[in-house]
Amino acid sequence: MKVGKALYNILGSSKEIQENFPYNTTDYTPSSTELVTNGDFDNGEVAWTLGNGWSIIENKAKLVQVDTNNYLTQTIGTLVNAKNYKISFDLDIISATTTTIGISNTGAFGQLDVSDRFYTTSGTKTIYAVYDSSYPSFIRFVGGLNTEYTITNISIKEMVVTKIFPEIAPTGINAPYIVYSVVSNQPSESKEDNGAIDTASVEVYSFQDTYNKAIDLGVDVRAALKRVNGTYNTIDIQSIDYTNEQMDVNEKRDLWASIQDYEIRIKN
Repeated sequence: MKVGKALYNILGSSKEIQENFPYNTTDYTPSSTELVTNGDFDNGEVAWTLGNGWSIIENKAKLVQVDTNNYLTQTIGTLVNAKNYKISFDLDIISATTTTIGISNTGAFGQLDVSDRFYTTSGTKTIYAVYDSSYPSFIRFVGGLNTEYTITNISIKEMVVTKIFPEIAPTGINAPYIVYSVVSNQPSESKEDNGAIDTASVEVYSFQDTYNKAIDLGVDVRAALKRVNGTYNTIDIQSIDYTNEQMDVNEKRDLWASIQDYEIRIKN
């Protein structure tokens, strides 16, 4: 049932839920939503601000460093403090007498150590980083004195939790993890909405290895779903109502579960 697509999107991107899952690149994956506009420069300078020495040539931004203010900049308005992101780009260093090539410390992700944001070799570069909102929300690329390089295929994607499963979790999975189950789906027959609204009954299981942790994860699941409305993964959610909760335990596996019931109204 299509409500499951929306649930995965809502739960996986919740900052509160992510705080229950230690960050690693196995339990997290890049979202399908690209945050950079025109990262391949297919539309020339659109969405980018080019500083001194920058130009767009053959779907690449090229810097020939000639002066100060040599930044390539784009504002990324959807960055969220303390969330994890994957930043990647293709870099081709033509000539340089400096190691100052990469992400500027005057923009987003500028808190990273120079060894994590500056490069001396060409290739596809990938950075996993937390956004710190004490830094601006624009991404800036910079090159030092006598630098010449090109950059393209610039991408920033939020990292979302993968340990969220429909109906059943894989065998051998370790806590924490979340399972959601669509129990039923009732179409509306009212004349007001022409039968365009479905109401799905959903159970969400929050598994942890202690009672208190399961309660905490359940609290964060409820916060993520409480009275949500909007479009998630192309599904139009009208409302989500919390209706019931109980606890369960699997003594053999030392596994506790917070089990919550929700009624979700979906527009067809």
